[in-house]
Amino acid sequence: MRNHENIVAVLFDKDGTLFELETSWMQYCDKMFDYIADEDGALRNDLAVFCGYDVENRKLLGGSLIVGGSIDQLCDGWAAMSSQFSHDDLLVKSTAIISELDPAPICDLRDLTESLRSQGLVLGIITNDLEATARSQLERAKIFEHFAFVSGSDSGYRPKPEPDMILGFCNAKGIAPENVAVVGDSLHDLNAANNAGAVLRIAVLTGPANHDELAHCADYVLENVAELPRLLSSVERSSVPAIEQCGTLEQQDH
Repeated sequence: MRNHENIVAVLFDKDGTLFELETSWMQYCDKMFDYIADEDGALRNDLAVFCGYDVENRKLLGGSLIVGGSIDQLCDGWAAMSSQFSHDDLLVKSTAIISELDPAPICDLRDLTESLRSQGLVLGIITNDLEATARSQLERAKIFEHFAFVSGSDSGYRPKPEPDMILGFCNAKGIAPENVAVVGDSLHDLNAANNAGAVLRIAVLTGPANHDELAHCADYVLENVAELPRLLSSVERSSVPAIEQCGTLEQQDH
């Protein structure tokens, strides 16, 4: 058993954790495929396979690069498949498309962040999306001012699952990793937390990964991020099971 009474900060993944993943990113994929492949069906299929997007069923697959990768990785791979567009061309187009997408919040994010801040917690965002996109989405959701740190794949840190964004937050805010909880919907998020030495790894089931895929790397698995304030209130009064004992909030409460 490990004691977690001194959690002072929470770092969130963005898409699939705070905002619905598939609503926005399927639109992004469709528009990028139109731009890169036009009517070339074979190329469209290759682009979809590379990023882990099931076009026929309109869903992102487990292990999708959309979920765990970065925009740079997508643009690198797609550029290698195209004879017309470079990485930089695709990055410019990606940025333009993403900036036009309306974020779909998982829950009442203002209520969520206000509740967490009322517990005295410092909040931050660590996403493999672009920093400007993350800032724009937070502003449109009217919660930007609640975050003390926003980092994207272009913010000077290596993308998740590397620990750099988490450690960057810790260095910027003078907070030790053992005082930080990390919340995400993918193994990349949880592995980044583990690599950084974050004290608490919390998975949410609002991305493509299911409970069994996430549970072995998480201290807790929640249905969605709206359950977080109750969880953090409970762990501040007790202690959190070791990783091998992880399960859903309902299973773990005593």
